[in-house]
Amino acid sequence: MTLAALPDHWSASYARLSPPVQQAILQAHSGRDQSAKQVLLALDDTELCDVTRYELAALHLRSGELAPGLKLLEQLLLTNPEHDLALLLAVDLVRQNVSLPWLQPRLMRNLEQGIHSGPSHAGLAKLAAVRGDQESLVQHTKNAIDHDYVDYDLLVWSAQILENNNQVDTAEQMLLLLPGGGGCSGAADPLLGEFWLRHGRQPDQALNSFKSAARQDPENPRWALRIAQTYLLKGWRKEAVAMLTQILRTPQLEERLQQEAEFALRQSGS
Repeated sequence: MTLAALPDHWSASYARLSPPVQQAILQAHSGRDQSAKQVLLALDDTELCDVTRYELAALHLRSGELAPGLKLLEQLLLTNPEHDLALLLAVDLVRQNVSLPWLQPRLMRNLEQGIHSGPSHAGLAKLAAVRGDQESLVQHTKNAIDHDYVDYDLLVWSAQILENNNQVDTAEQMLLLLPGGGGCSGAADPLLGEFWLRHGRQPDQALNSFKSAARQDPENPRWALRIAQTYLLKGWRKEAVAMLTQILRTPQLEERLQQEAEFALRQSGS
């Protein structure tokens, strides 16, 4: 972790810490938890603040010390419900099957009080995902977006649900919010590219996204397959067949990809 990697509203708080405390936090984020914990546990009341309490809670939790970590986390969100880093940590714990019965009521109170509405809706969406409540997941994701809070996982989950329910245009709008956004300045996220491929939309932009993914992950046959499938969509049979034939020669090709490649080859008439 560096100060530059923090949200703007937190970097100033970290910058105000004494150099030894800053160093301890840097140690914690580079895997030297025990030495960092010794420093943070020794802090007096003048240096205990929302930042150091959060970092100490995270240290306890990473070390498997759930009781002190959860106690600190709950106290922190009780005294400062706007602590979005602590909020997101709590939500991630629930996704890991840690029981936090106080979390959903806390998030609902945030909404009632107009506090951190975006992260709170995102948190409620993730809790809905844990419960399997698809309707709430989609609605809270939309609400988070309305409050200018965009979470990659939530967009993907919600888009999948919408697509499965034949709400294709709305699903596409969700995926257009992913990094890249399908704009002309850069390649769209490959998940958006795969969505376009499934629905026969935007073949040129889909192809650009797969080629970009293949450049970043050249050993992954998934992207070569998607390129070949897009070639078929565009009517470029010769190029598609050559690629599909090569893909099927890939050693230990994943069964699902093999089946897709064989199906695409049959579609090509070969």
